[in-house]
Amino acid sequence: MPRVLARSLCRTGARASDKSLGRGRAVSFCLGTSGGMSGYTPDEKLRLKQLRELRRKWLKDQELSSREPVLPPRKMWPMEAFWNNFLKDQAPWKNVIYKTYRHSIFAFTHVLIPAWIIHYYLKYHVNVSTLKSFLNLFLLLYKTTFYTKPYAIVERKPRIFPGDTILETGEVIPPMKEFPDQHH
Repeated sequence: MPRVLARSLCRTGARASDKSLGRGRAVSFCLGTSGGMSGYTPDEKLRLKQLRELRRKWLKDQELSSREPVLPPRKMWPMEAFWNNFLKDQAPWKNVIYKTYRHSIFAFTHVLIPAWIIHYYLKYHVNVSTLKSFLNLFLLLYKTTFYTKPYAIVERKPRIFPGDTILETGEVIPPMKEFPDQHH
């Protein structure tokens, strides 16, 4: 009979039978005729005491001393070391310079670089025919001439093959020379 069930039976006034004692289990409840709770056996009390002491010791071991944690000193980057030395005396003008520096770094990394990447992509990688509907909408909304501005979207030049005629000059591209000794 499990201990929890046996103890709950004891509270209700039930008694352990000789069968449960004959199975070799330690029975620590209601062996008397009074039906009252007799408590833990001395072995159980000793084990519980040892567990409590072990838990207390473990909790005490978890507390850090003033010397802990022992970590290696953090290596600073050169700019971080410079700003730490620069801001040691906490002068107001130095704080203004530092804040200006931090805001300029933010503007550079979060505004200028992304704008440059978008500009580069639109200039060299987007086909004008796929973008014309957007540009027409843009022209209607803002009434600007986007196509004539410098740094507008550039189309890839068409390929030229031997025998083609250049439209601007009327020149005909001569055929390639044959090299009989090479395997072309």
